[in-house]
Amino acid sequence: MHFCILFIFEMETLSMLVNKAIDTGFLESFQITNAWPKSMLISHLLFGDDTLLFCKLVESNLGY
Repeated sequence: MHFCILFIFEMETLSMLVNKAIDTGFLESFQITNAWPKSMLISHLLFGDDTLLFCKLVESNLGY
């Protein structure tokens, strides 16, 4: 039980850090367009044992 709560806190913190990196321009998310009038920006997905980070294919997003 305690590990589950710790995992949730860690993933929430990681999610906030990724959002802040996108807001400050350090990372760029990518946009998905579809038949709806609004498009969707995707930066990351968090699952029980996986984390997927999505960004544009530019060298500055690699972090070196």
